[in-house]
This record gives sequence, structure tokens and C-alpha cells, in this order.
Amino acid sequence: EDWTGEAVDEAEEHRAQRLLEQGLKRLGYRYIGEVRGQDRYLLSAWIRDQCKIPMSWLTERFSLKSKGGMRHSVHLVCKRIQQDKKLRQRWNSLN
Repeated sequence: EDWTGEAVDEAEEHRAQRLLEQGLKRLGYRYIGEVRGQDRYLLSAWIRDQCKIPMSWLTERFSLKSKGGMRHSVHLVCKRIQQDKKLRQRWNSLN
């Protein structure tokens, strides 16, 4: 059985959506429109850590303009988690 293609993409999107909803609650948000600043990138990094979802999917969900900008910001947040205690605590609240 081949576990690739459209069926897998759809399953991963459903999984990412569930993770997004869980992550919002864990960070204290009621809906995605409330999420601002680095929390968008923190949530995106966490979701990508849990499932295979394209950066474009996350860019659309957070109403951002550029998946390149999203990719860069996710990378920066991941680096900062190690150095920033408050950010690390928020990351830990997701796990």
C-alpha cells in the first residue's frame, strides 16, 4: 500500500487543523485571529514538528503574505526557544 499523495495530504491537513486548535487553547487563545507576533511562528513550528504540513498551509491560516517570510520567522523562533526562557515556557506549554 502506497502511503503518499492526496489522501495523505488530506489526512495531514486534518491533523494540522486539530493541532492548531489544541495549540490555540494551550496558549490561551480562543480563535486564530487573536494570535499575534511570535506566537504565530511558535505555533507553526510546533505544528510542523508534529506533522508534515506545507508552509503555505500555515501561511494561509495565519493570513500572512509570504511563505518565505513564515519560513524565516519560524526558523528564528526555533533558535530563540533555546535562549529565551519565556518563549521556551510557551513552547513547553504546547507539548
